[in-house]
Amino acid sequence: MFTTPARPVDILVVFPELAVYAKDATRLHPRRGVSAPGASSVAGPMLWPAGEAWPTCQLPHMVEIERPATSAELEDFRRGDALFAQRLSQWTAEFPEQAADPDSALGKMAAMRQQFLQKAGSRPPKETVKTWEPETPAEPVSMVPVIQLHAADIPEIRFPGRDRSPADPVVPAPAP
Repeated sequence: MFTTPARPVDILVVFPELAVYAKDATRLHPRRGVSAPGASSVAGPMLWPAGEAWPTCQLPHMVEIERPATSAELEDFRRGDALFAQRLSQWTAEFPEQAADPDSALGKMAAMRQQFLQKAGSRPPKETVKTWEPETPAEPVSMVPVIQLHAADIPEIRFPGRDRSPADPVVPAPAP
């Protein structure tokens, strides 16, 4: 069993206001090896009780969708674009040397704006937006195992459902 050395600075002495966020944590020291029944493992083959279903998630997941833009969203875009164009014009007039220098930040912004206007003029305005919305999957989504911890390796943590005996049969976890 490995332990973490003492902290060189007690962070709560330096920042006492962080004390309200303090929680117990277990620091892991993973080492290469082979998973075995009764042993913790990180990213190795996971072992799962033979009679227990593999965990799945049926909650909504965020998915990217493209949908028609609302008139308010289009107006916000046009207003923001017009404001940016106005400010860029002011900066260009105020700092003409930087605006003419293609390596300066202002010169790069002016060039990017010009490219945007050229591309925008050659195609109809985009009236859709990409956004993220929750979507409930048609089928349950299998959980992806990352770490398997056994209670004996971290006695400080109370595990739920401790009614299973360590001698219960286990099988390799199914591939998600």
